[in-house]
Amino acid sequence: MAIQTQRITVEEFDRLVMKSENKERRLEYIGGEMVEVVSNNYVSEIAARILLRIGVYIETHQLGRITGADGGYRVAG
Repeated sequence: MAIQTQRITVEEFDRLVMKSENKERRLEYIGGEMVEVVSNNYVSEIAARILLRIGVYIETHQLGRITGADGGYRVAG
């Protein structure tokens, strides 16, 4: 079963974002769709700090590679 998404214009997105019920939501306009972002700036900053420290350790000890959350992985082959 395919899930259909409704495409909206930038103007419609701007109007929807300004509604009071969306005040506390983190919304982005991606490819004609309104997408709710689950992260926030504080969480992103903490993740970056952890990644930085782990990255320095990995490089110092030549243990391999490290990527961010969007790096993409292949598990079990």
